[in-house]
Amino acid sequence: MSNSELTPKESLVIERRRRFNINDKIKELGTLLPRNIEGSSSDINGKDGRVNKGTILKGTVDYVKELKQEVCALRRNGDLLVAIKNENIILQHKLALFSTS
Repeated sequence: MSNSELTPKESLVIERRRRFNINDKIKELGTLLPRNIEGSSSDINGKDGRVNKGTILKGTVDYVKELKQEVCALRRNGDLLVAIKNENIILQHKLALFSTS
C-alpha cells in the first residue's frame, strides 16, 4: 500500500510514530552528551519544560566535531610514538655495535 492509498487516519498514525521516533532519538542524544557540551539545563529545557531539540542537536554536532579533532590528535601522537620507537630501536642497535667494539 503506497502513501497515496493510506486513509487520513493511517497517515496520521504513521506521522505520529515518525515524530515519536525522531523525538525519542533526540532525547537519547541528549543523554549521551557530556554536561559541558549540552549547556545548562535551562538551555536544554524550554520554558514549557520540554527538551530543546535544537540545543541537543547543536551540542551533538559540536561534540562529534570535538571527538573527530581528538581522534586526529591521537592518531598524530600514535604516529609520533611509532617513529620514536623505531628510532629507539636503531639507537639500541648502534649502541650494541659500539659496546662490542
